[in-house]
Amino acid sequence: MSSSSKTFCPLAYTKLKINSDGTMAVCCFTGSLLRDEGGNALHVDTTDLLDAWNGHDLSRLRQDLAVGKTSHHCNVCYRMEGTGQRSYRQLMISEMAAGREAFDHIDPANPVAPPAPRFLYVKYGNICNLKCAICGPISSTRWIEEWNTFNPDFTQGLMDNLREQGVGITRQRLNRWLDGHGNVDRQIELLLPHLCEITISGGEPFLTDELRDLMDRCVGSGHSEHMRLKILTNGTVPISDRMDGVFNRFRDVMLWWSIDGTGRQFDYQRYPASWSTVRENAIDGRKAWASAGVRGWMGINITVSALNILSLPDYEEEFGGMGFTANINPATNELFSHADLPAAMRRSIAERLRGHDIGVSGVYDPVQWGNLLADLDHGSGLDDATPMVRGITAMDARRGNSYAECFPEMARLIGLI
Repeated sequence: MSSSSKTFCPLAYTKLKINSDGTMAVCCFTGSLLRDEGGNALHVDTTDLLDAWNGHDLSRLRQDLAVGKTSHHCNVCYRMEGTGQRSYRQLMISEMAAGREAFDHIDPANPVAPPAPRFLYVKYGNICNLKCAICGPISSTRWIEEWNTFNPDFTQGLMDNLREQGVGITRQRLNRWLDGHGNVDRQIELLLPHLCEITISGGEPFLTDELRDLMDRCVGSGHSEHMRLKILTNGTVPISDRMDGVFNRFRDVMLWWSIDGTGRQFDYQRYPASWSTVRENAIDGRKAWASAGVRGWMGINITVSALNILSLPDYEEEFGGMGFTANINPATNELFSHADLPAAMRRSIAERLRGHDIGVSGVYDPVQWGNLLADLDHGSGLDDATPMVRGITAMDARRGNSYAECFPEMARLIGLI
């Protein structure tokens, strides 16, 4: 096998992810859970992290990839490659070729997994103070409140779904799996000597005591010196005080501010956050970062959806003025997927994006921009935008907002006004 294989992916030999409900997966792009031989989903309450790493499902995945066999764990990347986009798999292969440390143990001709993961992704539950338009109750406790007003009990539904997959868990434990029960925190601590990268997201990770505890353990043990820390925050919590003595003790840090727009458009999408507050926190954080001598990169992670895709050129000047480049993260919310818009609408949006020169500011990555255009060119395409319009109308009624006032151009395109 070689890195030019249609199935090879270095993440199968490098990464383990803990989802917000405590289940596990091989990477952040897959919707497939890791399972035992009986088909039961692995969960941190019942399976040690090292047992999952060396267990049935990941071992089978590596065997399949080694002989050129596709895997359901990798379907998202296969679909992207089928439409001419650069997939996450291909991005990781290019980073391996460029010398990314997490992959330096891999021989593409004969890949072998190390005894422990070198890259850990931890979603610290769904504790969050926002209910963003493109999010949902699986990633936000604030969303659960709104969801349960109009739908069946979400938490009970999630518990029932997990039980069908072999995971029995109480309501109290569901989103607090990192409180020490089952020695999960100590399991993570045992992995620290092996890790060269750890990614943290949520919910909002800076609302959890466990995040501070983990960073303190990384620093206190000295392991932060050989680790890259990646962290995503919604920006509502000031973090400038974390730069000196915490962030600057890591080998390097990649910090993303989750920002999906500016001004009123930000407020609409990241409800009920305030653009002025988040903008101030991001600018203050950048200043403290520079003052503390933190090594690495700080930027914006913009989730692109049918809600904001037409406005991407409008955000460029503000993002650049704040001193940030932007990572484009396509939305997974099916209701607001830009790839599912009707063909005529996708063509209209693509025409505008193609006519915009992103090279002037350098805020957006050209390859990611090209992936968006490929999404618009090859999207599945619904017959009309009725599902999106209904979703927006219902959300506006619940929250007292107006999408049409914040996004008039897109509202006209989808027939909302």
